[in-house]
Amino acid sequence: MRPADDWPPRFSWDAVRVPVHLAWAGLNEPAVEAAAKFYFDPSHPYRPPAWVDLYRNTIAPYPGHAGITAVAQLAARRSGVNAPYRHIPVADAPDYYGASLIIIAGLAGAEQPEAPALVPQPPPRSSQQNAGAVRTVLRYLGFGAGQPAPPAQVAGLSPLARLGGRNGSR
Repeated sequence: MRPADDWPPRFSWDAVRVPVHLAWAGLNEPAVEAAAKFYFDPSHPYRPPAWVDLYRNTIAPYPGHAGITAVAQLAARRSGVNAPYRHIPVADAPDYYGASLIIIAGLAGAEQPEAPALVPQPPPRSSQQNAGAVRTVLRYLGFGAGQPAPPAQVAGLSPLARLGGRNGSR
């Protein structure tokens, strides 16, 4: 991968949401830690820097605004990077995008990452429960009260016709 040809080769506004979404999802990705280390690198005169040029390895000559600071703090907290923390009010944002970054970083930081969803397994059924379920299905298919259908009757029907009764009608 490489930056787009018609775009400045920077990690900045365009990509600043990536560490937010990775952290919010609870993914311990190297990108979250790398972002935190970049933002709080003690060699930077401005922390966090507003951007880095990916080709020249140069940083902005000015600090990032409050929204970028909120993202940097979230990345540091979620990745275990030691960094200063302060509450950032939305009112500190210079614009809509900065306010949005503060809000989503705050939400992401407030929520605990969830474990992946597990598909619940049904409890084991007894043979008596299974027999009752089979009888219910056979009755629904029109084969009498608990009387198993002869295989010839069932074999001649399509699965869809079986749902409608013996002759396929409802």
